[in-house]
Amino acid sequence: MSDPILLFIDLDGFFSARLSNKPDLDPAEELTLLGRGIRRLIADAEVPVRRAYVDLAGEPRRFDANLLAKQGITGVHVRSGKGAPTLLRMGLDAQQIAATAPERAQFYLVVGAEDPTPILVLLREQMRRIVVIGVAGHTSPELRPYCDELLAFEDLAARTADVGEEYALVRGAVLEILGRRRPVPLAQLGDLLNRSLGRPFDPAAFGSAGLEDFLRSHSAEIGVTLRPGERDVTVVDLRHDGTVIPAAGGPAPRHEAGEYRQLLRLRNPRIHLTSRDEWLQISEAFYQLAGGEGTARQVVFQQELSDEVMRHVERNGLEAPEKKVQAIVFQLFKCGAFVCAEPGSEGDSDFHWSRPARLSDAVTDVESMRRLARVYIARILLERLQSQYGSVEVDSEAFTEMLEGPGAGEDRIDAMEEVLDQAEDDLVAAGALRAETDPQPAT
Repeated sequence: MSDPILLFIDLDGFFSARLSNKPDLDPAEELTLLGRGIRRLIADAEVPVRRAYVDLAGEPRRFDANLLAKQGITGVHVRSGKGAPTLLRMGLDAQQIAATAPERAQFYLVVGAEDPTPILVLLREQMRRIVVIGVAGHTSPELRPYCDELLAFEDLAARTADVGEEYALVRGAVLEILGRRRPVPLAQLGDLLNRSLGRPFDPAAFGSAGLEDFLRSHSAEIGVTLRPGERDVTVVDLRHDGTVIPAAGGPAPRHEAGEYRQLLRLRNPRIHLTSRDEWLQISEAFYQLAGGEGTARQVVFQQELSDEVMRHVERNGLEAPEKKVQAIVFQLFKCGAFVCAEPGSEGDSDFHWSRPARLSDAVTDVESMRRLARVYIARILLERLQSQYGSVEVDSEAFTEMLEGPGAGEDRIDAMEEVLDQAEDDLVAAGALRAETDPQPAT
């Protein structure tokens, strides 16, 4: 289960900034794009708090909360414009909620040109993970040190899925659910699908009257069949029914480095890659600064370690290191290279990254740390290929090119084949892949 998301939207500030960039904007379209963009970011995460703040004394026609609700941002809390400015009210609410929110809860703030630094500082003091969504040309880049991610609404809008992408996401979610629980009654599949997508499934987007109609209309492409059950129609995954299914939406995977890279960024957790030289330099810095060469494991804090690594690689000539360091620290903490160092949770690999950490006992040198990260990336890719195409064939040369660039030697390709084998074994052991599935070079 993903960490819960607490969402706060300064609609006043957001729309003021967007109007400056696009005077003829369509409010309904803007809210639709914002809702879809947030929905794609949060994926299957629970969102117990969803609040929007607006001065109704302005132009309330622009702030129809129902438009956000249609995009899955339901329960939007709109407040009167009387009293304190909207950003200040939002900050006070965020501070109050942070005091009792679960430890792993993440805070997503949508802002415009006004400075939300006081809110971010308060949340930082409580060791919260913070994602800020701003408006290009208005939200200051100087907010980066105060949050974990600073995103531009315009980038989210550009990545918002069209119907083709949406179909691929729905198909992948259905097959992922059926891979865990098979067969599944139709009503139960509907609930699980909504949870996986992070919002209600909309069959009308595909010209269908409901989920059953959608599945029957696209059964061949998705790779499912519907059969009568005792109380409900049952959905069966043909991959586990001895039937060969076609690739998603018709085409098979291209098995190219670019396609693999796109699959890794498709949904949460989103994996962003760097060049091989940057990967080697940054991972070496993490290993050394975390005391990898010492006799005793050094206790570190993820944010402080990341900041130290960023300063180190920047001094050594790496340009624009921030996002590259963020991408690599995410991989290293996700893959189990770092574990909790707090008494009572010592050695746990699944822990909140605001807590003290240390290198895992499995990390014996920098190469073993890098291998853990590569295996983690391979597992994510195998899962995405399975959910997207119903296949886990991987071209080891394309996989190597994705991670290390073109022209890698046979020794590197052989090493990556071992990484793929390890990733498959891990997924089979976890029940996420069938034992007979064998990733091998595509023909």
